[in-house]
Amino acid sequence: MAHTNHAAWQGYLTLGRLGIPVRLYTAIQSIRPRFVQLHEADGSPVERELHCQIKHRKIDASEVVRGIEYEPGRYITFTDDELTTSKNLSSKAISILQFCEPEAIPTLYFDKPFYIVPSKGGERAYALMREVLDRQHKVAVAHFVIYAHEHIAVLGVQGDVIVLQQLHFAAKIIPRNTLKRLPFRNSLRQSWRH
Repeated sequence: MAHTNHAAWQGYLTLGRLGIPVRLYTAIQSIRPRFVQLHEADGSPVERELHCQIKHRKIDASEVVRGIEYEPGRYITFTDDELTTSKNLSSKAISILQFCEPEAIPTLYFDKPFYIVPSKGGERAYALMREVLDRQHKVAVAHFVIYAHEHIAVLGVQGDVIVLQQLHFAAKIIPRNTLKRLPFRNSLRQSWRH
């Protein structure tokens, strides 16, 4: 599968009042085949029906709204205008929040990588940012919005490009102490002692 030349996002890499025009390109691609469901008799694609669970009938897409379940069976719904407004909030900036050592961020938090490349007019400032990160051996922790979702990320240097590594929020990470006692742990400890 060939990599697309279309930017996944474009906006500004910001640090205080400095704004560098940049574009994001995904750094990974799926190598698995994408299966679709087909009608065996004639090979045509199969569509899924929208079905109301209460009225037990097919409904049209125009009757559907988006919502978030805040307790079992209870939802807050949103209009298209409300979703569009929230999508546009801070959607044009990768805002650098702080700098730290690369080792300060556990790999468990890493999610999806993107290449950051400068847009026209941002080449010099981009090169300066890349050089500062590289010479200081630091990474930048940043906040950004893509595909209407808020994310945190870490920016680092790989060769001549800045790479944005999307991170999981801490709330998504399952604490290690919630795992049941693993049966192989005792045998590992015993084998290390010998």
